Amino acid sequence: MGFPLFRMFRAFSLLLVTSLLAPAAVTAQTRAAGAGVIDGVVSTQGGAIRLGGVQVAVRDATDREIATVLSDGDGHFRLVALPDGRYRLVAGLAGFETTTLLAVVTAGKTSDVSLDLPIAAISQTVEVVGSAVVSSAGTLAPSDAISGTELDQYAPGGGLQAALRLLASIVEVPGGVSIKGGRPSQSSVQLGPSTLVDPSTGLTQVSLPEGAIDSVAVLPNPYAVEYGRFSSGLVVIQTRRAGDQWKTRLNNLDPTFRTRRGTMFDITGIG
Repeated sequence: MGFPLFRMFRAFSLLLVTSLLAPAAVTAQTRAAGAGVIDGVVSTQGGAIRLGGVQVAVRDATDREIATVLSDGDGHFRLVALPDGRYRLVAGLAGFETTTLLAVVTAGKTSDVSLDLPIAAISQTVEVVGSAVVSSAGTLAPSDAISGTELDQYAPGGGLQAALRLLASIVEVPGGVSIKGGRPSQSSVQLGPSTLVDPSTGLTQVSLPEGAIDSVAVLPNPYAVEYGRFSSGLVVIQTRRAGDQWKTRLNNLDPTFRTRRGTMFDITGIG
């Protein structure tokens, strides 16, 4: 009695498993029947050279990426399990132009495609940028200069003549200054934008206190259009800008005490 019951139980179990696996097999067969395959080759130079390692991406009608595959050594690639529809294949590799191809996938069939990648054009751009500052100095001619601060330190109270004596390229001579061995009539003095020359003698006589001098520059050979092509030299004086407040300053103050005759400490005044 127990053996027939066991056979009935085994038959019932086999029937139950068969009924559960049958729909899954039918579904798998339906999917396989509704899917297509794209089989292609990637090359260059009109198909003469196969390209390996090319990335091939598949995009649907909404530009959504469905799958990506790399071509093998001989340029072959294969995309499987693609639903019916129109797809866009995009192939790209460094040194080559990106190529796009349209492919139609039909269920149960294989679509053969061929992608040819042109060699990318090589371009080189050279950009030449010049410096905005041609010369850091105010003039192209070489010059020796001394500032008003240095004049206060090394020759206080001497004015313009003391400033000129501090410059090695100037020698004081009767009638003016000698620059680079030239005569006083061969040089000139420029105060700001103005040139100071006596038209009758060709000499320049300028006297300024050191408080009015911002800088003094000497051009030993100002053979340039901006300075009138002098043959010996040029003294360029820049004056100080006036401030918003008045200031009082004593220059060359050298007080001496007046004493009674025959005494040393009986001071009667200051002279």
